[in-house]
Amino acid sequence: MTLPPLFSAVQLGAAMATLGLYDGTNTAAEHAAEAARLGGDGPYRTRLANALLGAVQVEAMLVASAAAGPEDLAAAHHQQMATAGVVDDPEKLTGMTALLGED
Repeated sequence: MTLPPLFSAVQLGAAMATLGLYDGTNTAAEHAAEAARLGGDGPYRTRLANALLGAVQVEAMLVASAAAGPEDLAAAHHQQMATAGVVDDPEKLTGMTALLGED
């Protein structure tokens, strides 16, 4: 399953900067230079997206540990799938769980 890119390097950098995880200038030129250094836009955006994902996963684990009960955890998991756009599409959901290693 191949998904089209959703966010530019500048958008990913802005999200990371908002969370205090990016201290560059977040300009298109800065991102283009870094992408060239790393072998292209794909590898660079992969690094940015995964850095952001790692930070968000840690936050999700921390807040999940404070959940009031199984219903809260189920609701949070449902929200994750809804945001990914896979809740109402079994084929997409199967692809998503395979990507996450949950199959």
